[in-house]
Amino acid sequence: MKLIILDCDGVLVDSEMPGNIKFAQLLSDRGVHIDEDTCHKEFTGLSVKSIYKLLNDKFHKAFSASEIDDIENHLEQELFLNVQPIPGVENLLQAIKNFNLPFCVASNSNPERIRGSLRTAGLLSYFADEHIFSSTIVANGKPAPDIFLHAANVFNYLPENCLVIEDSNFGIQAANAAAMDSIAFFGGQHAQQDWYKDRVLEQNPTITCDTMTDVVNKLQYWLEKNYIL
Repeated sequence: MKLIILDCDGVLVDSEMPGNIKFAQLLSDRGVHIDEDTCHKEFTGLSVKSIYKLLNDKFHKAFSASEIDDIENHLEQELFLNVQPIPGVENLLQAIKNFNLPFCVASNSNPERIRGSLRTAGLLSYFADEHIFSSTIVANGKPAPDIFLHAANVFNYLPENCLVIEDSNFGIQAANAAAMDSIAFFGGQHAQQDWYKDRVLEQNPTITCDTMTDVVNKLQYWLEKNYIL
């Protein structure tokens, strides 16, 4: 039996593009003029802590803890109103349940954003509360492997018995660092550009998929190949 570890933004909910548009607006309101394309290229897949460190290091803008909280609260309000599920994701979740495989969420987002986005998208009921993992509970977010290794430890699984489904280069990098197999998923709005796919593919994911139907089919093939089904 394998543990399936799913990212949230870009895998379960189609939140990256609307998130980048809103984030660019919130930064502009505070004197940092970065468009949504730059936000997409620089920040997609990073933890909140890493994003604001990069803003300081590369864009020479430091935010206080209260300013970060204010920005993140506005961003979450936007997502909680408008975020949609990835097309076909419920078919994937139901297939995983039909395969009798344990599964969880492991995301760089904070716990409130993960749960709020899943709730708005109508997916929260699929996940036990104790199986929603945020990088805020470990030392380092993705691309470090910490959150994936933590999830495996909670379920008492060895890394080689885990499969990660991710949409970003940082997520695939973290899966590799954790010595876990991975599916790179390109079905979100934000993952359509060639440069984005190339960046993810540079990390050598185990499997690549463009749709959730493709994920279900290749997941079944992968399980059969590994004598799980």
